[in-house]
Amino acid sequence: MKIIKHFSGTAVFLILLSYNVCAHKVNIFAYAENGRVYTESYFNDGKAVVNSEIKVYGHKTGELLLSGTSDNLGEFVFDLPQKSAIRIVLNASMGHRNEYILSEEEAAGDTDKPVKNGARAEKPAVRDILAGIGCIFGISGIAMFVKCRKIIKKNAS
Repeated sequence: MKIIKHFSGTAVFLILLSYNVCAHKVNIFAYAENGRVYTESYFNDGKAVVNSEIKVYGHKTGELLLSGTSDNLGEFVFDLPQKSAIRIVLNASMGHRNEYILSEEEAAGDTDKPVKNGARAEKPAVRDILAGIGCIFGISGIAMFVKCRKIIKKNAS
């Protein structure tokens, strides 16, 4: 009975821990149009990343070209500093970081090209969440099985 109580407490802790990690993944998406670059920053749940630092580097040179912060909608707009590829780095709070490479073709701002499918990440599906929870229970079950075998062997001898 003690083992079941320990297992259920551990399982609940792992579920809550894994949900928090997935909920705070940070994403950044950028596109160029008419000589300006538009960025959108958001967490995995779709919530905007507000007042976070964004730095723009030359992709080939690594030189810092400009920096700024996202607004209340998680957006940051700036004039394109060069016509070659750039690397946009988002530094959100508590170590959350992601980057987006705007290629030279994208930087040209050809608005006739459609945005690629999947360019902006979707919210996780219920199926994916349940699969993650199932993995956690599976790993916890294996760990408890190994621990129980050790206890049984110890008591048998």
